[in-house]
Amino acid sequence: MEIRRVPVAAALALMSILACDDSPSGIPAEEERPGILEFYHDSPRIEVPAEVMARQEVQISVQTYGGGCVRGGRTEVEFGDHKILVRPFDIHVNPGPNVFCTDILQFFDHSVTVEFDAIGPHTVEVMGLRIQAGPDQSRLETPVGFQYTITVLSEG
Repeated sequence: MEIRRVPVAAALALMSILACDDSPSGIPAEEERPGILEFYHDSPRIEVPAEVMARQEVQISVQTYGGGCVRGGRTEVEFGDHKILVRPFDIHVNPGPNVFCTDILQFFDHSVTVEFDAIGPHTVEVMGLRIQAGPDQSRLETPVGFQYTITVLSEG
């Protein structure tokens, strides 16, 4: 096994960069935000089946967009009368003034498994954010929702 030696000055410089942060605890501030479903001209990544059998598990797949200082968070699911509301959330990190986020587009999976008892049409609504260019080319965040219909068929 080869051991690579790093110059002490380089190691100390790297440690000081990584340690820079404005938060008193030394941990960057985190904030849970609604997931980004549309990112500029990229379409939403949502998969909802058109038909399912009653009492059969079905997966609803939602992917959110994020960058270098974002990680996947929780997914909230609310059940109503012939309606399901899915709300993905992601964790955004504010790294402080001396730390930089990588400029990378990432996708976070927020798939949920549900089961329908009642026969007939059901609505699945997915709520999140849309990111687009504002009038002055600034980043504009607006709430957005997408509705899908699932037809639940009898078991047999």
